[in-house]
Amino acid sequence: MAVPATFTTVNISGRFQQVGVVSDVGQSFHELNKRQNKSLSDDTDEILSLQGVGWLTRKALKAANATLSIKHYTDETGVERIDIETTLTGGLAGSNETRILDWQEHKKADGIFGPAIGKSRKIPLNQVTEAYLKEGWASDANEAGVLNVHAQSDTGKTSKTWTSEQIWGVQEIGGVKRFARRIYFIGPKGEQVTARVVYDYLGEV
Repeated sequence: MAVPATFTTVNISGRFQQVGVVSDVGQSFHELNKRQNKSLSDDTDEILSLQGVGWLTRKALKAANATLSIKHYTDETGVERIDIETTLTGGLAGSNETRILDWQEHKKADGIFGPAIGKSRKIPLNQVTEAYLKEGWASDANEAGVLNVHAQSDTGKTSKTWTSEQIWGVQEIGGVKRFARRIYFIGPKGEQVTARVVYDYLGEV
């Protein structure tokens, strides 16, 4: 489902879903629609593998539906924050995270890929340097800004080394405005992987 016509990165609050893989056998009309939506996103299995996520967990994640409840607000100190509650089907544990848009490093122990260090900010699209991350954004991406989310492994606490640069915002895909993320990932041996993740808008939080 498309985001509302007025939806921009000024406030990305809402409920979103990236639909999981659906079996080819005995699909209902609703399941076929879910498959079409999923096909808008790229497979992120290689990224998860390079982050050290095991095969069984990756298989379960591919089959799961991920629902995000996002609250975007400015706190009492004037700093923008984005609280994200993620729930997963298939018996997988969800997660809660807060993105503080101050471009300062914050540590987090993620349940899927382990200890990580992240920082976030909102910037005009013309400040994004990586070519892949600049592609496809809405026409207001300089005025409203895009969300720049950087994450890296906490190498002192894990044997893996990786970095992930992401841009979040609104893209028009097949004539429909959707919330999306573009990812530029560098693995332990310098592997470079790009991916786009697209979400259905489910409504207000």
